[in-house]
Amino acid sequence: MVSVSFSNQRGLLQTTGTIKSPRPTDRTGSNEVDTYVSFDLEGSYEVTSLLDAVVRIRNIGPTAPEHWARYPRSPGSVMGGFRIHW
Repeated sequence: MVSVSFSNQRGLLQTTGTIKSPRPTDRTGSNEVDTYVSFDLEGSYEVTSLLDAVVRIRNIGPTAPEHWARYPRSPGSVMGGFRIHW
């Protein structure tokens, strides 16, 4: 994980990454799921002391990652919203 603050620490940019090596799909180990690389990126900015704007991008990578055989993770997605502090 790498995090960087900006704008007098009102903003935060953070990234995380995952690398999964080949994994066997059966007990014999004759078939494997390919290696995959995936990154997540999140940014937030303090609009007021009570409200943050948040954007998150998940599963950034060259292909849709397949964690187990025939069970792919969701493709890249973009989410945004607000975080309220009380």
